[in-house]
Amino acid sequence: MKNNNHSLLLAVLLIIAAAALRVVNAEMHLYALAPIAALGIFAGATIRNRSNAFIVTLAAQFLSDCYFQFFTNTPGFYGISQLFNYGAMALVTFIGMQMQTRKALSVLGYTLSGSLVFFVLSNFGVWIHECFANPATRMYSADLSGLAQTFLMALPFYTPTGTNLFFNALVSDLFCSGVLFGAFALLQKRASVKSI
Repeated sequence: MKNNNHSLLLAVLLIIAAAALRVVNAEMHLYALAPIAALGIFAGATIRNRSNAFIVTLAAQFLSDCYFQFFTNTPGFYGISQLFNYGAMALVTFIGMQMQTRKALSVLGYTLSGSLVFFVLSNFGVWIHECFANPATRMYSADLSGLAQTFLMALPFYTPTGTNLFFNALVSDLFCSGVLFGAFALLQKRASVKSI
């Protein structure tokens, strides 16, 4: 029982550190270099109690959104597309729960799939938001071509005006997954050695 509580505490501390990284990166204007999918995959894979995995992941996201809303000029709460981000976060956490072994190849595969799921759902949310926007100020049309344009403009290599957000998020997720899973394994190993 004590070992389970210790593992939960380690996982929660690492998740809070990853959420803090989202705030630090935004303050430094390094957008999308926050390990969103890595956070969900890690929580899902390491926290045994499923409810706690979802609560910790979504709470970390919510707290960083509160920070943006109340302490910066960046809106922390920005409409319907944010619901898709939270839904994507929950789905990525669920995907992490399916991980059977925490070996490097599994972590890589799950992280890539988590990044892709987050990319698809968050950009779908952007398009839904645009569908409800004033037609005079819409960036994308409220039809399938607008949906396709939403996804294409989020890819850094599609057009000169495309963003680096997907690339930044993917690199951040891959790097932070390695750090989170590696640090967790190392800290668990050190804790078990000390307790013998």
